[in-house]
Amino acid sequence: MKQLDDFRYEVGKGERITIVCTPFGIPPEVITAALDDGPIDPNPASPNPTYTFDATLPVGQTHFFKIECDFVNAPNTAQTVVEISGELNGNVTGPFSVPILKTDNIHDPMFRFRVVS
Repeated sequence: MKQLDDFRYEVGKGERITIVCTPFGIPPEVITAALDDGPIDPNPASPNPTYTFDATLPVGQTHFFKIECDFVNAPNTAQTVVEISGELNGNVTGPFSVPILKTDNIHDPMFRFRVVS
C-alpha cells in the first residue's frame, strides 16, 4: 500500500486492507461504513469498529470505502481516528492515521484504494 494523501491509496491486487476507527467522545455504535456498493459490517471481536477487505478489483480499478461518524450531541472535542494498513504477501504497510473531528465540515469521508499491481 502506498499513501498518496489522507484519502487516496494505491494497493496491490489481493492486498488485505484493515481500517480501525477509534472513537473519542462518541460511542463506537455511531460509526458506520460502506464498501463500494453496500454496507460493510465491523469485526464483532474488535473493541473499536474494525473493517477488513481484500483488494479484489482488476488492476486500474478503485475500491471506495466510506466512513460516517455521527457527532450529534457529542462534545466539540469529539473525534474518530481512522488507521489504515495493508498486508500483501506478508509485507505490512501502515498504519496511516487520519483524524475525523466533530469540528470538520465533513463527517463522512470517502477513502479510495486504487489497485495498481
